[in-house]
Amino acid sequence: MDTLIAFIVAAALTLFFLRKHFKGLKDRDTKAREAAEKGKLFSEGPKAQHPHIDNAYCIGCATCTTVHHGDGQSQHGRRHAHADA
Repeated sequence: MDTLIAFIVAAALTLFFLRKHFKGLKDRDTKAREAAEKGKLFSEGPKAQHPHIDNAYCIGCATCTTVHHGDGQSQHGRRHAHADA
């Protein structure tokens, strides 16, 4: 009789947490669908992927086109002074 009660309690707890988990999945799925539908309505593309370069202020340093990876090297392999310090 004690094992039956323990089994029922364990099953109830498991069902409680599974219900909560599946509800969270359903909510996340609903939000993803809404975001996908909203994205279909209007998009000018990525806003920050390409920098806007104003030729009046450009000094030709190529900072706007260089990608830094955390190790102090740019995408072209050149080291910068601030990374050596």
